[in-house]
Amino acid sequence: KHLLAFLALTILFLAPRVEAGQTTQVAPQTPVPALGVDQLMKEPEKHPGALVVEGVVKTASKKDQSLALIDVEEYRKCKVVTCSLLTLPVRWAGEMPAVLDIVRVEGEITTVSGKMLFAARKLEKVPEKK
Repeated sequence: KHLLAFLALTILFLAPRVEAGQTTQVAPQTPVPALGVDQLMKEPEKHPGALVVEGVVKTASKKDQSLALIDVEEYRKCKVVTCSLLTLPVRWAGEMPAVLDIVRVEGEITTVSGKMLFAARKLEKVPEKK
């Protein structure tokens, strides 16, 4: 009990003080750089935990709550979604994007029935660069 009280007092004395009327500055968050689909699929073990992936929607199924992404650069080279050798399966419960949309998904890699799957917590459409 004494140790907890000592720790609580120490934290109170060492914590920065904010007087009434003062505001604290919050550093702007820098966007997390997105991995490409090919980069992730070639070495998934190098990317544990939460991450961001950017890709082109190859297929989307609201019924299955899933979509498949291919690499953006691969798509830009061949202009069709069928040329890519690597496809990232994504589980997504929200509104489905359209085929050919470029999207950024946040989540993590999981394994379902022995197969790699990206479980997305957030999905947003990326504006096409002209």
